[in-house]
Amino acid sequence: MLAFQQPVHMLTKSPSILRDLGLWSELSTVTDAQVAFSVPTLDEAIWKKMEPGTAKPIKRLEVLRVLTDADGRCGVMLAPIIPGLTDDEPHLEEIIRAAKGHGARFIAPNVLNLKPGSKEWFMPALREAYPHLTPRYEKYYRGSYAPEEYTQQVLAKVSELREKYGFSEQAHGPVQQAPVGGQLQMSL
Repeated sequence: MLAFQQPVHMLTKSPSILRDLGLWSELSTVTDAQVAFSVPTLDEAIWKKMEPGTAKPIKRLEVLRVLTDADGRCGVMLAPIIPGLTDDEPHLEEIIRAAKGHGARFIAPNVLNLKPGSKEWFMPALREAYPHLTPRYEKYYRGSYAPEEYTQQVLAKVSELREKYGFSEQAHGPVQQAPVGGQLQMSL
């Protein structure tokens, strides 16, 4: 990626990205190199039930700070936003405020989707941890996505909060142009 100035965007939950801090710093000087940390909640009770075995969300934000301090372009993927658990305004605001405080340069939201493969894992975990939400999920997730009206309401809330904390609407900012001769053209 460095040799060819290949733009790269990485989504992670892991603090182990710090092993490559030097590489990310170097990449960010020659191309569009971005890291997004998935932070769906700062509530430890929800985190323990919905993301067992992953790094604590606050640890992810601490690593984000280290990367941004090293001139990395980092942000938060506010995802998944979980209906009935992490979709209320105070919850969303807590994450966005913490992301800003840790140096995030962007917030990119995504409401939970339950495609085949993830739905078979998620629904039993939800039934065990939050059985009262099961009827809502059976209604919302007959397919892979929550109802459009619900999704638009949640994304509108996130948009208001991003503005309140000084994040632009554009999640990743402007993409840097490859230097002349660095990008091959296809003739069609």
